[in-house]
Amino acid sequence: MEATMGMARVPGMARRPGLSVLAWLWPVALIAAQVYAFAISPPDRDMGDLQKIMYVHVPAAWNAFLAFFIVFSASLLYLWKRNEKYDLL
Repeated sequence: MEATMGMARVPGMARRPGLSVLAWLWPVALIAAQVYAFAISPPDRDMGDLQKIMYVHVPAAWNAFLAFFIVFSASLLYLWKRNEKYDLL
């Protein structure tokens, strides 16, 4: 497998130029959404600004669960079918 710009290329997969634009755009959009959420939302009546930490931790926890499920599923499929695409996933 040849390496291109630090990323492994999967045989038969065409390179999409739009994906490289999204690779640079998603961190900017994520940071903008976090700044917007912190700046616009009013403080909680009981906890004040402390409750705003849930704007980061709850989505991070859901992403961790999703990543674990994907890795678990791909690992089981690799052990069952011995297909390298599941190992690469």
